[in-house]
Order: sequence, then structure tokens, then C-alpha cells
Amino acid sequence: MSEWKMDGKPALVILHMQKGIAGEGKFIPGWRDSALKIIRDSGMITRMQEMLKAFREKKLPVIFVSVLPNPIGVLPAYGTLYRKIEEANLNSNILTSAEIRESLQVIPELDRRPDEPLLFNWLLGGFTNSGLDVMLKLKGVKTVVLCGFAAHQIVHTTAVQAGDLWYSVIIPRDASASPEPERKAYEAMMDITMPLMTQVTTTADVIAHL
Repeated sequence: MSEWKMDGKPALVILHMQKGIAGEGKFIPGWRDSALKIIRDSGMITRMQEMLKAFREKKLPVIFVSVLPNPIGVLPAYGTLYRKIEEANLNSNILTSAEIRESLQVIPELDRRPDEPLLFNWLLGGFTNSGLDVMLKLKGVKTVVLCGFAAHQIVHTTAVQAGDLWYSVIIPRDASASPEPERKAYEAMMDITMPLMTQVTTTADVIAHL
């Protein structure tokens, strides 16, 4: 592992660890069993808990981002992900559906605190329509530490967006996972594409550099 140093003030950004995905899995019915198994077996929640403890102790920003899978009732025509979202029948409005609002809440294992923002993005990028860029700038953040599910989609896309917005990005690879059918995409992301634009490391290494 190469030597590195933290670039300015970091924030921990936890992506899509909401009840509808990482809890009861209502948002992803076709992938539910595979998703919940890999989330459990990978140890990613334990690694997130370790980072949360470290960031909270140092009073560094923690931000959660949940996804609104079908906010306007129209999805792209091509792609199996969009068909799975259609299968979940998530067309209800967040303002009128108590069930969807509850599914957007962070899983209890991560013990979100009242002062830790919960933002909502559309659909594949954590910065898209969420206000995340504004929130990070208000908190004086230079480096974002990204983790979440599924890594090859949300973590990858959010990292690319962050680079375009001139943030430095760190990805602790042991604090994210992807469903088993997308395992090759996850490995290619962590081994090939993300090192081109981010610091890919471990949870323990991130904590050691805070």
C-alpha cells in the first residue's frame, strides 16, 4: 500500500445504507436475498461502524445519502437495474407514502445521529439532486471518504462526480460491497478504475490517517 496523507478536512459519506436496500430490501426485490447476504457476509457494516466511531470522536462530518429510486415515475428504457426498480413498484410519492419514507431511513445498525444529515439522491450518483456538494462545502470538506451498497454503481458513480467537483476521494474497499452477480464489476472497480482517480485503501488505514 502506497504512502499517502489526508488532503484537508475529510467527511465520511455513507451511500444507500437505507432500510429499503440494506434492511428489509423492499427497493430491490429481484436482488434482495443476494444483496442482504453479501452485506452481512462481507463485514461492511462492521467496518462502517468503526469509521463512524472514529469520525464522531474527532467531530468530523458524517453524511448519509439515500436513494429515491423512481422520483418522477419515468425510468430509462434500457438496463436491468431500471427493470428491477419497476418490479419494486416504487411509484408512490415520498410526500404521501409513509412506507417509502420509512424505507429511506438509515439502517439502525449505523445509529445515525440527529446532527448527521440524511440527503436523497436521484438515482446512480450521490451528488445528483441531493445537495451533497453544498453540504460538503458548508462544512469545509476537501476529501470525501465513500462507502456503501452497491459499490460498483453508487460508490463508483459518486466518486467520479466528486472528482469532477474537485474533491479528493478515498474508498475503503472493505466498507463496501456489491451483489454476487456483479462481483466481477466490483473487483474491476476496486482494482482498476478507482485507483485511477481515488485512494483505494482499507478502513483501518483511513482511521489511522484521521
